[in-house]
Amino acid sequence: MRKIASIKQPKDEAKRVMLFDSGEGVYLFLYNSEQDGASTGDYWFETVEQAEESCTEDYGITPLDWQTIPDPLPGCQHDWIQPTRVRRDSAGKPLYGQFEPYSNEPTNAYHALQQTRPSRSDCNPRLPQSGSLSLGRFGQEAELVSRDTPQ
Repeated sequence: MRKIASIKQPKDEAKRVMLFDSGEGVYLFLYNSEQDGASTGDYWFETVEQAEESCTEDYGITPLDWQTIPDPLPGCQHDWIQPTRVRRDSAGKPLYGQFEPYSNEPTNAYHALQQTRPSRSDCNPRLPQSGSLSLGRFGQEAELVSRDTPQ
């Protein structure tokens, strides 16, 4: 569970907070900006109630001020709202302090469906054109061939 709130009583330059219940405790992340980014500090609490009470006392945040946000994706930073991860070098070593947006899209520009488009010079001419109808037809043809082929 994660939720954010703007600080009503600014303290120590903090303008926004985020609560993150990790299942092993609750992190309270502090931010110097309303914009998404890395936190500038954090505290740890045993329970959500303790973290919320601290936010009420220290920053004037009420229960109605909280906005629930999605949990972080696996491998992404817990203190960013948008999916973000630590950048890695060409060998896969983490470059701590350097971040990049996370995308679960393949990094290869030639996606499977793009490779079957006849307009592309590098398409596979043996595959029918991409699309749900032609892919379904291709699947049926493959099934017929496998049944007719001696085993």
